[in-house]
Amino acid sequence: MHITLKNNESDLDSLPSYLVKVFVLASVYFLIGKASFAVSQPHSIVTVVIFASEGFALAAALIFGPKIWPGIFIGQLFLALSQDLALTPSLIISAINSLEAIIAYHLFKHFKLSTSLSSLRDMVGLFLLITLVLQPFSASLGNLTLALNSVIQWNELVVNWFSWWFGNTMGQILITPLLLIFFTSDQKNNIIEFFSVCIAFLSLAYVLFWNLSLNNLSLILSITAPLVVILAAYRGTVIALFATFMLACVAMYATRSGIGTFVEDGIIRVIDLNFYILSHTLLVLIIGVLFNERKAVEDKLASLALYDSLTGLPNRNLLAEQLNLAIAHSDRYQTLSAICFIDLDGFKKVNDSLGHKAGDNLLKIVAQRLSSLSREEDSLTRLGGDEFLLITHNIASSDQIAHLMNRILQKLEEPYNLAGETATISASIGISIYPDDSSDGDGYTLISYADQAMYEAKNLGKNRFVFFSSLPKI
Repeated sequence: MHITLKNNESDLDSLPSYLVKVFVLASVYFLIGKASFAVSQPHSIVTVVIFASEGFALAAALIFGPKIWPGIFIGQLFLALSQDLALTPSLIISAINSLEAIIAYHLFKHFKLSTSLSSLRDMVGLFLLITLVLQPFSASLGNLTLALNSVIQWNELVVNWFSWWFGNTMGQILITPLLLIFFTSDQKNNIIEFFSVCIAFLSLAYVLFWNLSLNNLSLILSITAPLVVILAAYRGTVIALFATFMLACVAMYATRSGIGTFVEDGIIRVIDLNFYILSHTLLVLIIGVLFNERKAVEDKLASLALYDSLTGLPNRNLLAEQLNLAIAHSDRYQTLSAICFIDLDGFKKVNDSLGHKAGDNLLKIVAQRLSSLSREEDSLTRLGGDEFLLITHNIASSDQIAHLMNRILQKLEEPYNLAGETATISASIGISIYPDDSSDGDGYTLISYADQAMYEAKNLGKNRFVFFSSLPKI
């Protein structure tokens, strides 16, 4: 499903699409709510059983924005009416749940949390938002509404408040992260893996909770918890969350049927069931986030090792690979490759007069200008300081290279706006050609030749390019 966000706001794309989203959310909210009540205790208005509809509602608000609230309102209204709740309290509770989602969106945005939940800050922020803000808000106003309308007794208020808070909190903690990570993850395209994991954990849960009917919770945890942790660590958070969801579904259904780990002497231990599911969910999310953060750090370190931190261009560590690719391409297609050594003229003057920050900005702009003139198959490297190396291949003749060098010189001569100050520089470029200047396949020999040609360009007055082949031979 594709969501169009305009100007980073939650405006939904078109009226038909918006209405479809509202209808789908209302339908899902209603159906999932009915399923939650179907496995609840006899009291059908407030239940401590996981209320999954709240998880879908919160995820929808965070993904689609606050304008999706009519879907929550309609779904909750029909759900409440279907449970024989009078119209007035049904309307009020529907409004409370809708307002809860709007509050969630704005607080999530205010604290700059990411819907990808890729960091521990995002995850903890979501948990605190659910447990300390959203559910206390809806549980307090919702139960007050029920008491004022004589749906529940005032002496039941505390117990019902806890049931509302706990059931809705569980629904959001189990469902919301699953949907948020699924929508932002690349893994959602791997249908076969999702299907395989779902079948495997449905089968495992059926055996544990239905066939064996084990009554030792520690034994069940020792079997299932390590499996979801391994999935989170090696296959990703979203896969592990789906596995946890499968365990939760079978466990709840088996418990409702009066068998399994969470039924003892005919008494359904709903709190134990919820804590079992909660422990798995938290394990998956924490392990998944920690591994994601570790991978992000490793990727950043790898990037720092291969790319220049200032300009984002490849650095010397990638140079050998780029040279080998250019030479291999020339050998295969019998074309020329050019090694262009670019040294800026006047950079030191800008750096000394305007400061190092202005000098850094100038280097960034130079990198952008050079990149804009390079082809996709070319390689542009920052060697260090004010030196760059452009490797361009699939060249038919030196005239083609000369044309490119003239464009580069003209582009680099254009004025630079550096924090209100205008600066101008030029460049001296030396060029060596493979295989004309060296055919031994040693790329660093070609760099040395290009370097020599660059110094000759400086000696000749700068702001020009020189081919190594034009240098006098000793």
